[in-house]
Amino acid sequence: AGPPGRERPPAAEALARIMQVGFPYQYDQSVLASRQFLAGFALRLLLSRTLGRLPLAGRLFAPPVAIGVLDAEPYIDVWRRATRTTRVVQTAAAMLVIVVARRLARLVM
Repeated sequence: AGPPGRERPPAAEALARIMQVGFPYQYDQSVLASRQFLAGFALRLLLSRTLGRLPLAGRLFAPPVAIGVLDAEPYIDVWRRATRTTRVVQTAAAMLVIVVARRLARLVM
């Protein structure tokens, strides 16, 4: 450990973030949150195994962080891929909400 106030090395920062999102409910703290985590895990796994095989989409849909960690990939790479996948999924979800809202607005008018 270095002197107080020093920045953590990038790998330590990535590992801390991975532990927050990759393994948050390993001790069954909350049934609802645990199910939400498992749904996200399954979605990331499904996306990485299906769309992730396409040439361009392979860079957009990474497997869940737990898989990267278990495969002994560098923590920084695992975290970067996870954050990129999160941004892609959030953008796609936002676009879907906009499309649905527009269609519902047309039905109401």
